[in-house]
Amino acid sequence: MTAASRPSLDYRRVAALLVLAVLVLGPALWIVQNIRAMAFTDAQISAKVNQLHELDRRFEAAWSGGGAAGFGGEAAEGLYFEGSTAAVAGAQMQQLASRVVEAAGGRIIEYQILPATEHDVSEGRIELRLSFVGPIGVIQEVLYTLETGLPLILVRSLTVRPDSMAREDLRNPPLRAGLVLLGYREQSDA
Repeated sequence: MTAASRPSLDYRRVAALLVLAVLVLGPALWIVQNIRAMAFTDAQISAKVNQLHELDRRFEAAWSGGGAAGFGGEAAEGLYFEGSTAAVAGAQMQQLASRVVEAAGGRIIEYQILPATEHDVSEGRIELRLSFVGPIGVIQEVLYTLETGLPLILVRSLTVRPDSMAREDLRNPPLRAGLVLLGYREQSDA
């Protein structure tokens, strides 16, 4: 063998080693990547399962420990505002919303119980328009407290805009939040 044929043998050996390395490392890297993806997916699934367990716990507390008598035609005490009329139940809803806003550190600008239509009255619906001022953390706390507490309150609409009157903290500026809240009063069977 001459010196000219020797480099081709080295080239073949290097090429064979590279092919072998690709055949061994390729599947190994593919397996490692899939294991990492499975771990990430498993973590996401665990977080969602925990979230569902928390929601299930809160639901059970609302129906059993929260004072509700159960499903069907039975009364669900604690879910509805008490009051023989929409005005009385609306006043209770207004007091509750005021306490929640003030406890969170917000400042109430105005509130108004919205006039009810005949359909609203027959279904026991109560609507309250509420405006308050506070930084974003206060708005988040108010929304969370209203939507997760009892009696049941739903946020029908929400508007948030900068408060033009305030020039205080530029890092956490006060915002003006406008809410339309929807609640229900328990209907008598009479």
